[in-house]
Amino acid sequence: RRMSAVADVLPTPPQSLEAEMSVLGCVMLDPTALGYAAPLLRPEDFYSGLNREIYSAMLDLSGEGTPTDAETLAAALLRRGSLDRVGGRPFLRQLIEHVPSAVNVEYYARQVRDKADIRAVIQAGQEVARYGYANAEAKAADVIDHAEKVITDAIGRRSKSRTRLMRNLILEEAARLDEGGAVESVRCGLFPIDDRLTGLEVETL
Repeated sequence: RRMSAVADVLPTPPQSLEAEMSVLGCVMLDPTALGYAAPLLRPEDFYSGLNREIYSAMLDLSGEGTPTDAETLAAALLRRGSLDRVGGRPFLRQLIEHVPSAVNVEYYARQVRDKADIRAVIQAGQEVARYGYANAEAKAADVIDHAEKVITDAIGRRSKSRTRLMRNLILEEAARLDEGGAVESVRCGLFPIDDRLTGLEVETL
């Protein structure tokens, strides 16, 4: 009962809906902004399920080489059967009006990511607490080892997942550009990377 009593008074998990909406608005204002957000954010990083659905659709469009403007995004959400659920075209227009420009997309993306990381640590902490209560007679060293593993695993999974997401986006872009035959190098579509590199060798990705 002690753990359930604690859960009853837990506050709303850390989140920034303002930052989530700003990321989405930036990407619709300027589709190239996704190249700055994608290396930092996975769909699961969004606290709002509706925002998560919109961002997931944006990633799918980008993987197809399709722009993420409001009209194209609305059509994609309609095909997914979720346009009305996320608020329809009026909400997409609201997202665009939420930000004056796309220049700060990376700042907003980092805010969303930081809140998601804190939620992951909180969730891991709750698992540690449950384990401690359930194993009150265990050796302290064993409980501490378990706690370290749970928290390390939680943080590690998130980092690896973001790395896989970025790699998949690069591979999708490379495959799309290479449809007509082999090329020596390609622009990956993630603009912070393209700014620093002259191209990526497909076989090394």
